[in-house]
Amino acid sequence: PGNQDARERMQKVEAMLGKRYAVVADTLQDEVERAMVKRAQARIEAERFDILGDTSLRKGEYDDAIQNYRSAEMILRYNPLIATESLDEQIITGKLNSAIELREESRLENERLAMEAARVAKEDAERRETEYREGRLITLFNEASQAFLNEDFERCESLCDVILMEDSGNEAATQLRENSMQARHLTTAERNRRDYKEQWLRTMNDLEQLNVIQ
Repeated sequence: PGNQDARERMQKVEAMLGKRYAVVADTLQDEVERAMVKRAQARIEAERFDILGDTSLRKGEYDDAIQNYRSAEMILRYNPLIATESLDEQIITGKLNSAIELREESRLENERLAMEAARVAKEDAERRETEYREGRLITLFNEASQAFLNEDFERCESLCDVILMEDSGNEAATQLRENSMQARHLTTAERNRRDYKEQWLRTMNDLEQLNVIQ
């Protein structure tokens, strides 16, 4: 519309066309105005998507930012005449690529945090399991020790066997079991000696009774 040479040529043609040219001129002017309105609308829409993208990016909403930047980029690609120094396709493409990189960095960081949380949870579970196991073994050993002191050697050995099934290298349980076995054997031998002595005394008593009768 600002082309003076074209305007002068159109004025020359106007006389030849008469009133019909007035309609043609109006139509031309309408098309120009519609094109200007469309460009203005496109620029406003591109600016809106650009602002929305910046807002989403600041909030860390990378998917929304990428979607908005792509919308702005598409508008500028198909309407290159609306580009300005602060808003053109190259600028928006740069923002779009930056948002994509930040999203990937965020994804990797989230994965790292998730793996770290899983590792901590696993270590915590293993620690609790170890503490429970150690507490159970200590309880069993204390019961075995008390059984030994009570001269309940079979129970002592049985409890030590349970401990050694779970912890085969437990030196304390191994030693206690050996001590219990030795004590049990000594007790059995002592009992046998006592039984033999009592049996012999009864035999002697029976023999004495027989001699009296004779």
